[in-house]
Amino acid sequence: MMDILMTGTVVSNPGDGLSVRVTWDPPQPPRRWYLYTSQDTVWSVPRGVGRHFDSLSAFTFDGAAQDVAYWRNQPFWAARFGD
Repeated sequence: MMDILMTGTVVSNPGDGLSVRVTWDPPQPPRRWYLYTSQDTVWSVPRGVGRHFDSLSAFTFDGAAQDVAYWRNQPFWAARFGD
């Protein structure tokens, strides 16, 4: 699982491989997401690429609920967590 602590929009990239400039959204209580996670500090989650990205994006930016049953039954996790 991962806690989503902050969200924002990358507004510039100096190309140094070390930093980006971000316009941060107003702080919100952390939200906990399960199973499809990353340990990266900044993680690009484009919309319109597929259900995995769209679900995470809707959860993070739109306040949608996570469909945990969908994720538990994906091939990677089904043997351990599936129905």
